[in-house]
Amino acid sequence: MTDQRRFYRFLLSLGFNDLPERSRFNRISVNAMKIFQWIRFGLVQTIMPNPTYTIVDRFPIPLCHPIRNHRAKRLRSIANIGFNSTKK
Repeated sequence: MTDQRRFYRFLLSLGFNDLPERSRFNRISVNAMKIFQWIRFGLVQTIMPNPTYTIVDRFPIPLCHPIRNHRAKRLRSIANIGFNSTKK
């Protein structure tokens, strides 16, 4: 689900009625992604200290700051800036 409002309504429909209000929930969710990345990194380092390959999940990761998107040249042929209709 890419729409934060839709995801929040979906959780409410499942019976999660004690969630914080929507905008606060979205801020908490964004900050939680950083924590999940550290947890994944720690688990991988515990299981395989010197991995020979890496699994890349489908979460989008920022390659550079948004202000530099059009100036970035290193991964221009394969990276996608994408479009967010709420932020134009």
